[in-house]
Amino acid sequence: MKAKTTIGDQVITARRVSTPLIAIETPDPGATTKVLCSAVESFDVERDRSISAQFMWDAVHGVRPINEAAAQALPTMLEPVGGDALATAHPTQALTVLATAPRNAFVIMSNVHLYWEPSRLDPSVVQAIWNLRDGFKGNGRTLVMTMPTCVLPAELRHDVVVFAEPLPACDDFR
Repeated sequence: MKAKTTIGDQVITARRVSTPLIAIETPDPGATTKVLCSAVESFDVERDRSISAQFMWDAVHGVRPINEAAAQALPTMLEPVGGDALATAHPTQALTVLATAPRNAFVIMSNVHLYWEPSRLDPSVVQAIWNLRDGFKGNGRTLVMTMPTCVLPAELRHDVVVFAEPLPACDDFR
């Protein structure tokens, strides 16, 4: 029987080929974040390289570090906003700061899709995501956007890889 491919496996496969922008439809973004961070750390260890800086963003806390490598990098990244992580609560500012993340950084943004829904469309968010594409691809950085459902704006449709993480099945608990 073939082993089930996990969301962590899918993201690592995408990361191996320098896919810079990923969206994940997930019913449990918190659990998905833990799986992804663990997968990235295991991938780094497997490749015998230093652990990638891992960052998290949400509209309440702004950009924050997940691991020690990110905690060390973040103060320098935040200098343009006076060192204030809360100044990155709006995703455009966060994405601008994250554009300076170190090589191989791994970034998870939660619910950023709310800024491209038709009723709340913020074109600066869509543009800021697109602006990361080439810079992130060039040095192994990855932006993962978690959300319950993913309908990408036309401007991102050909640049963001979308994965769907299903609800767990009964067999997953055996």
